[in-house]
Amino acid sequence: QDLLALVRALCVEAEARDLFTPVASALFQALGRLDRLHGGGTFEAWQDAVVALAIALAQTLGNLAVQNPTLQAIFWADGDSQLMLVHALLFAAKHSDFAVASPLLLLLHTMLVHGDEEAVAALAAHAQLLTALLQVAGLALAQCQREDAAAPAPAAASAGAASAEATSSEPAAGAGAPSRAAEAHATAVWIVGVLIDAGRGAALLSAAAAEESGRLQTVLFSLWLGHQLEAADEAHARSAHAPAPAVVEAHPIEQSFEALSAHFVALAEAATAAAVADNEAQLVRLLGVLAQDRRVFVERPCKKPLLHSLIDRLDVATQNKELVDFGMRGDLLRAIANLCFGCKPNQDAVREKENGLFIVLNQANVDDNSPFLREWAIFAIRSLTENNLENQQVISQLRVQGTVNSSIIEKAGLRVEMTEEGKPKLVRLYRIMSLPVLPMLAQRHPRRRPRRNDGQRGSAAVLTRASLRALPLRALPLRASPLLVELI
Repeated sequence: QDLLALVRALCVEAEARDLFTPVASALFQALGRLDRLHGGGTFEAWQDAVVALAIALAQTLGNLAVQNPTLQAIFWADGDSQLMLVHALLFAAKHSDFAVASPLLLLLHTMLVHGDEEAVAALAAHAQLLTALLQVAGLALAQCQREDAAAPAPAAASAGAASAEATSSEPAAGAGAPSRAAEAHATAVWIVGVLIDAGRGAALLSAAAAEESGRLQTVLFSLWLGHQLEAADEAHARSAHAPAPAVVEAHPIEQSFEALSAHFVALAEAATAAAVADNEAQLVRLLGVLAQDRRVFVERPCKKPLLHSLIDRLDVATQNKELVDFGMRGDLLRAIANLCFGCKPNQDAVREKENGLFIVLNQANVDDNSPFLREWAIFAIRSLTENNLENQQVISQLRVQGTVNSSIIEKAGLRVEMTEEGKPKLVRLYRIMSLPVLPMLAQRHPRRRPRRNDGQRGSAAVLTRASLRALPLRALPLRASPLLVELI
């Protein structure tokens, strides 16, 4: 460990860096043997020493690779070195040790930092390395979620000034500093983003599909979504200083989007209403965010298969609301709206789908399980009809075919009827004189019955609206109170 510390310190010197290039192969071999040292038996007592050795090895190799294209080329050309890194990542994943995983991911980051196409291609072609990367990223994501759940709640605003000053003067240990798991997750997001921007999304999907449980696919979609949101923030920051280009050029990210679209189409064809994939909601959310990027529409603007699959899933989600995830219908509408925004081929594709426009129009309502569903439906209708006379004409020719009375309307004592002009209107189900509770009400409160001319009390059949108004609310029967209060 002392020798490694010395090597790590010396390899940052530019003059000495070339002398340590041959050492890299031996260091990678040492990383590959870590699991044997940690594997059990008589070496369990050496766990702390093995972890310290792994950290030192990863940091040493990272310092050797910084601004050293020769070593980077050797690494990507040497399959054994890549395999040793795979073993080291699997070692970190096996023991959920982020003190080891973070420098290992930083080492892989260093090997890709210059964005060399050969390095990206070599990483995309190494399925084992991608699988190990996703496994470590999944553990880091789970650890971050546990840390967020265990984080203490912020201090109440009503705390005294003295206690507030004491808190600010003595911050908690490590406050404001990211954890090892957060560092590992952020590095994994960057590495996955490099592959996605290089059009290697298909390789990532293939590596994630190697695990039958689908857990790695969920991890991949999370990393992909994090990269896309970061890219959107960077693009927004750039647009504040410089106007966006008038013409969008072709970009490899479109290839990654096409691979993701094909994956969703295959998933939608295999899924049923009762067997929705666990990661489908996250995949739909990712598609909705990616569709905001105009670079995915340059070479192939029409996304007809994807749109038809999205509409089919939206129709299923509408008919089986209790079987879909929270907010699923809104996410589906978001993807459809963004795909059709300013893209006439996609607008036409929705119209060509059987009942495609009607399914979208049917979403303009309120659903407690899908917040902002009506707002996304309005935006989707705008995206479908803007500068598209054919879609406008189809919608303008719609006519009311009948009425449907929902349970909510019936519970309110109303029903929907059609007027002579063909317009719907709400009509009350009950009249005051036909209420069955009025005789019971009159018998219970005889003093409230109006008197006839001969001085005898009248029957309940002659109760007037004025006598109902005069009746105190506390005297109303419990089962009749809501309706009678409304009438009064």
